Parts: sequence; structure tokens; C-alpha cells
Amino acid sequence: MAEVMSRCDGFFATDLFLYWRARQLAQRGTIQLSDSTAADYRGVQARRRH
Repeated sequence: MAEVMSRCDGFFATDLFLYWRARQLAQRGTIQLSDSTAADYRGVQARRRH
């Protein structure tokens, strides 16, 4: 989430907001999370689905 936060321009996205959004995108099948049920997001990796 830190990498995404560093690229946000004009909008301050918190890490909790980004993790929530990532889980929403994973539910829709847009991205894949290494562990979408983890309460601690520090080790969760995300990748775009093709």
C-alpha cells in the first residue's frame, strides 16, 4: 500500500482505505491478493488479473 500511497497526487489515500479498496477489487476479480482475508495487510501482495 505504501507504493500506491506514494504515487497518489492530489488525494491523500490512507493505508486502511487502500486496503479496503484492494479487497473490494479482489472480490470483483479485478486484482488478486495473496491473502484477501488477512487482518494485517503488511504482508499482503496484490497483482492485476489478466
